[in-house]
Amino acid sequence: FIKKSSLFITFILRGLFGAMVIYFANLGLQRAGIMAAVTLNSASLLTSAILGFPGLLLLYGIKIYKLL
Repeated sequence: FIKKSSLFITFILRGLFGAMVIYFANLGLQRAGIMAAVTLNSASLLTSAILGFPGLLLLYGIKIYKLL
């Protein structure tokens, strides 16, 4: 029981951290004039919650690839 609750809390915290990183990265990129903003939606939150930081890099990599 404790392990399941620990995994759930980790999942939620990764999602919240991912949302904060996406928000502030979008602000920084916008100020730099780079139009590679990742939308903050359920798919991006789920990706960051499951994969963590590599998931965030994946989201921004896909967005930049689409711009090319």
